[in-house]
Amino acid sequence: MNSAVKTDLLVIAASNGENLKLAQRFAEKARELNQTVVLLDLTTIDLPLFTPRMQSQATPDAVHPLQQQLMGARRWVICAPNTTA
Repeated sequence: MNSAVKTDLLVIAASNGENLKLAQRFAEKARELNQTVVLLDLTTIDLPLFTPRMQSQATPDAVHPLQQQLMGARRWVICAPNTTA
């Protein structure tokens, strides 16, 4: 990602069911408002499970592209599962 070009909105889907559909709607509406949008489906990325033990180790390679996307966006919308008890 070119660091000189900022994405107006990064829409993040934390699951590929209804949350992905919601994320797609956010992205569509933002594009209608002439915003540059990236839709990121976290289920397509092989991210490591965080543990306290990992904190003392180097950042895994799989995380670097995600960091670049997060830092390259002016705003984020996160669509994540919600559970109720």
